[in-house]
Amino acid sequence: MTDINGDVLTSESCLISYPVSFAITAQPESKIEAEDGDTITLKVEASGSGLTYQWQYSVDGGKNWNNMSSAMGKKNSFSTIMNSIFNGRLYCCIVTDASGETLISETCKIGYSVNAENALAS
Repeated sequence: MTDINGDVLTSESCLISYPVSFAITAQPESKIEAEDGDTITLKVEASGSGLTYQWQYSVDGGKNWNNMSSAMGKKNSFSTIMNSIFNGRLYCCIVTDASGETLISETCKIGYSVNAENALAS
């Protein structure tokens, strides 16, 4: 910067940062169909700072939600092996940023594939 006398003024450098907007940028699949023993993976992606994740599941069509208590329920994705306990469950993820603001992902329904349903009925 130059003043009116032509003298150059120099300041110390500074860092200008722009906050990253807080948003869910990729939703989990809306429906996953699998057979017993298949690996199923749910994933959510988000932008923001200081993000934490809490996956929840519902066994009653979304009326009541339960936190996944395992460590894998606190990451942006988790995998598990399909078995009858997961059939019909709904999952969603609560994403929280550093300021405490929360967003909730869309839900994903886990179910048996048509082949698995036919095998179970036999």
